Amino acid sequence: MGRRVVGITRDERNQEWIVSDTEVISISDDEALKRAKDMIENEPYVYFWEVAGRPVSMARGARRTENGITVNFVYTPPEFRKKGYASSVVAELSRLLLHEHSFCSLYTDLDNPTSNKIYMEIGYIPVCDSMMITIV
Repeated sequence: MGRRVVGITRDERNQEWIVSDTEVISISDDEALKRAKDMIENEPYVYFWEVAGRPVSMARGARRTENGITVNFVYTPPEFRKKGYASSVVAELSRLLLHEHSFCSLYTDLDNPTSNKIYMEIGYIPVCDSMMITIV
């Protein structure tokens, strides 16, 4: 149907997607772009969903353990949202990761009912809540 999961691309636009999806952290824009480029070029589980040869959404498998892996960096630029692309890339990446790992996990924002609903439709089930604590 013109949709497929593709592996790593060196498109600078996709590097900007990763920078756009990061939480506000204390690094420069240049450092964030450098880290994004490194992620795309060196990590095996950065995937982009393409439509008509154009990347429209992305997700990454990370934090690999002996048995499992976490899906993160799910990002779709605003102009491609509400079309099911994030659902598609997460579902397909999860399927691929489960060929090599016993389980996949992901963290969601409890305040985002849309993503929580989508992930449950894909097959993820809530296991626990977590909290991020910053000590300064």
